[in-house]
Amino acid sequence: MTNLTVQQVIEKGGKEWVKGEISRVYMSQDLFNEATGQQVSLNEKKWKFYVDANTNQFYRTNGKKPVLVK
Repeated sequence: MTNLTVQQVIEKGGKEWVKGEISRVYMSQDLFNEATGQQVSLNEKKWKFYVDANTNQFYRTNGKKPVLVK
């Protein structure tokens, strides 16, 4: 379940990244927790948090396969 839309994540400081048809909004762990209602506590230097702007699905990744957050 998500608490914030892609646009709200951007308004709260998320950073848009677009390459071809891929569109993501990267965010801090705190914003990720607010957006997803989760209480993730990971090393932000190793983990990235983003929302796929095309599907409105939230992910976390450590440079390997992204993990979909439900």
